[in-house]
This record gives sequence, C-alpha cells and structure tokens, in this order.
Amino acid sequence: ERLGIYFVASPRHADVMLLSGLLTFNMNPHVIDAYNQMPEPKWVITLGDCPAMQAPFEPTFTITAPANQHLPITHHIPGCPPEPKEIIKGLLEFIRKVLSEDRNSPK
Repeated sequence: ERLGIYFVASPRHADVMLLSGLLTFNMNPHVIDAYNQMPEPKWVITLGDCPAMQAPFEPTFTITAPANQHLPITHHIPGCPPEPKEIIKGLLEFIRKVLSEDRNSPK
C-alpha cells in the first residue's frame, strides 16, 4: 500500500493483472475471462520468465503458448524468479511509464 498498490478481490476493481506463472490450458480461459472483466484502462504485467517465455519449461500438452500470445502484455519484470528488489523496481518503472503516458496524452 505504501507504493499506491492495492490487491483487490475482483477483476472488476483492478487496473493491472500481474501474471506470475505459466499459463496452463486449464487456467488460460479463466485468466482471459478475468482480463475481460477488468475496466479500461487495463494493463498486464508478467512477473518472471515463466509467463513471458515459458522458461525453463519445454512446451507440453498442459502449457499454452507464452502469455503475450493470449493477452496484451504491457510490462515485463525479468527473472527466474525476480528478486523482491527487482519486482519493486519493475513495478515502479511501470507506474512511471503509465503516468508519463497519461501526461503526454491529448486531453
């Protein structure tokens, strides 16, 4: 909360979806459904290399393609897994990026 980040119980109250694991065939429709329930503007952040690149896993019948083939990824925080310091750094970079885009957009 100190950084202005709050967890919410419903995607209808969320601005950002944080993906932190592989997208499996069973979870994929639920993740997409949650994304579709989010109000505009909405953003998706991948946390770690698993959702972004499927690393270190080989493609199997249970794992779908990387998240960017199912959702529009706005920001990626690299690592396997990323260290807490890198997560905070990545989230702050994302916030700065969104705020600067908001200031530069025509009103």
